Amino acid sequence: MPDQFYFINAFAKAEFMGNPAVIVILESNRSDEWLQKTAAEFNQPITSFLIKEENDYQLRWFTPVKELTLCGHGTLGAAFVLWNDGFHSRQEPIYFQTKGGKLKAGLREGQVILTLDLKPVREVEVTPELKQVVDYPIHKAAWAGDRYIIEFEKEEMVYRARPIIETVEELKGAGLVITSKGKPPYDFISRYFAPSSALQKISSLALPIVL
Repeated sequence: MPDQFYFINAFAKAEFMGNPAVIVILESNRSDEWLQKTAAEFNQPITSFLIKEENDYQLRWFTPVKELTLCGHGTLGAAFVLWNDGFHSRQEPIYFQTKGGKLKAGLREGQVILTLDLKPVREVEVTPELKQVVDYPIHKAAWAGDRYIIEFEKEEMVYRARPIIETVEELKGAGLVITSKGKPPYDFISRYFAPSSALQKISSLALPIVL
């Protein structure tokens, strides 16, 4: 079977919305250079590469410029393709071997459920540096091992916030998470910004938000 690829949109209920990703099912192992160049040519936020290994799957994630150790929506997309196109039984969970550890995906009432390890998080001071990143008051801030998490008091602030991308790039770590408590049925909502992983740099986000 030749290599196959799929375009998917995670966290969406309609076409051309949500988080886009490319899922590539490989017939055989490829070099790191080939994987990176392929991801750059697709030029999507993430390209997930899958290859079957006995009962599990090797899974790797690449942005157009670098490899990641974890990508949530790239994993959701990979699991969806494996179940939806008959590569894996819907009655069986999927186990992914990744550089960030072993991940498990299961189906529950038609939804993909990921089991991930908890990441240690510690609360930190809201510094002047962090205040310059976003255009809303910061309720709390935390450091999650390799990135900052900023919490807002209201959900609408997360939707409307426009982080200054150049300032985010100057922060230590892989990127920035902004979050708040969610409204039922959601426990929380969040957005993630990782300009250092993007092929093209932009000065600010100016996407229209409709509430």
